[in-house]
Amino acid sequence: MKLCTGETLARKIKKGKCIVFRCTNTPRKQRRVCCSCMKKEWRRKNPKMDSFAHIKFHAKERGIIFTLTFEEFVKLTEECDFGKRRLFHVDRIDAIRGYETGNVQILTVSENVAKGNRERMCPRYQAALKKRFEKEEADFVKEWY
Repeated sequence: MKLCTGETLARKIKKGKCIVFRCTNTPRKQRRVCCSCMKKEWRRKNPKMDSFAHIKFHAKERGIIFTLTFEEFVKLTEECDFGKRRLFHVDRIDAIRGYETGNVQILTVSENVAKGNRERMCPRYQAALKKRFEKEEADFVKEWY
């Protein structure tokens, strides 16, 4: 995070603006740095925790089971430069199952895209997905009727 210096710093403090270079947000009371800049700095300092939280949030949003712990995630990502650059994906080996121990692997972006394309063309995978969605639909109907 690059902070302003000299006259620019004095001007930003006087106007009550964030003191981070090129930021025009207003920080909360008694603070000099806005929430957006603080969050960016936290993400820079904690890339693995940020990635873990991001994956967990989107799994919940999509209704995918997520039982992986942060410690397991760290062990999984220690083998590669995961987090320094976002060139890796956390992939589910079996897309029907959730993010569970033994069902996740680290892949490059191109490997993950190729795997996804192969799976979409596989009839066994399509049949399993169809069966899963039919079961979920049947459970949903039972709840409402």
